[in-house]
Amino acid sequence: MKSNQKVTWLERVSYGGFFFGQNMYYATLSSFFMIFLTNKAGLTAVSVGTLLFISRFWDAINDPIIGFLIDKAKLKKGKFIPWIRVSVFLLPIGFFLLFQV
Repeated sequence: MKSNQKVTWLERVSYGGFFFGQNMYYATLSSFFMIFLTNKAGLTAVSVGTLLFISRFWDAINDPIIGFLIDKAKLKKGKFIPWIRVSVFLLPIGFFLLFQV
C-alpha cells in the first residue's frame, strides 16, 4: 500500500475480525493445551512447562524475524494479505493436529 492510500473501514473491520479469531484460537490453546498434555498425552508437568518455555523463547526470537520478512515482502496483493490467506487454512489444521494423540 502506498503511503497516500487510506485504509478503508471494511479493511479495518476485516483485519479486526481476523485478529479476534486468531486471539480466540490462542486463548483456547493456552487454556487447554497444558492440561491436555499432562492428562491425555501422559507428559509430566515439568516437561510440559519446559516445552512451553522453549516455545515462548522461540516466539520471542521468531516474531521480529517474521515481522522483518513481512515488511520487506513485495507481494502482488500487498504485504500482509497473502500471509492472512495462508493462515486461514493452516491455523485450523494445526489446531486440530495439536490435540491428536
